[in-house]
Amino acid sequence: VDPANADVYLIWSLLPFDQGEYMKAHAVIQSGIDELPHEADLHYRAATYLIYEGRYREALTSLETALTLDFD
Repeated sequence: VDPANADVYLIWSLLPFDQGEYMKAHAVIQSGIDELPHEADLHYRAATYLIYEGRYREALTSLETALTLDFD
């Protein structure tokens, strides 16, 4: 497993997410963000999981970060 690959975290986070464990899924994505802070896809996914957790303000911050990183 390559911790420098964002896809690892994106796929790994689906396991707890599919079981309804949104906090665990977000924790996986947060680990990815800690390792790869400039990967927009991780921030997009964090926003999604935060919405499922009802943490809307934090989700908005994650979405803003993702959009800033992915702005073309």
